[in-house]
Amino acid sequence: APQVGVGNGYLFNIGGAIGVSTQSSNPTFSAWFANYAYGFGAQNTTVIDGYLYRGATANSVDCGTGTGDTSCTLTLGVMNAGSSVNAPTISASAVVTTPILSVGGGSPVSHIAYDTTGDITPTAVPAQSCNDQTFTVNGLSQSDRLGSIQPPAGLGDLSMNGYSGAANTVTLHFCNVSATSVVPPAGPYMFLAMH
Repeated sequence: APQVGVGNGYLFNIGGAIGVSTQSSNPTFSAWFANYAYGFGAQNTTVIDGYLYRGATANSVDCGTGTGDTSCTLTLGVMNAGSSVNAPTISASAVVTTPILSVGGGSPVSHIAYDTTGDITPTAVPAQSCNDQTFTVNGLSQSDRLGSIQPPAGLGDLSMNGYSGAANTVTLHFCNVSATSVVPPAGPYMFLAMH
């Protein structure tokens, strides 16, 4: 296999994999390479302070300061895949953070959060009519799109949707199909906001 000597070891290439070996005539992957596939450190230094290495399962990669340590942070640009067959999968036991997320051919999303109105007391919705009721939700942007709105209790004959008509404001649109006035339930209304 093609190889390049480095000190007492050799870098070699087998099927596109780069290995480290001490046997130039018959290169085999060393234990060091099996544990630490790639060492890295700060620019213009010779100190290795992190590694990329094979994960606990086949076709997985972990990273950290040593074997079994997955406490690293990956700063990614664009992750692309040629087809759905080899589409990249990101899984985490804690949090995956990215400034912008695009899924499939959809629009990029830069903010997704669960939010709440806090305790509110909507007013009655007259029979066979609809009305808009606005409430303050600090931090809500007018560009936020709302979904999965969950009232604090059952709505009965009422239907409801919501939107952000202005900064820090949510508008709940209630409709009453019954023949009598109905008061929407009081309490916190939870929803998903994204833009």
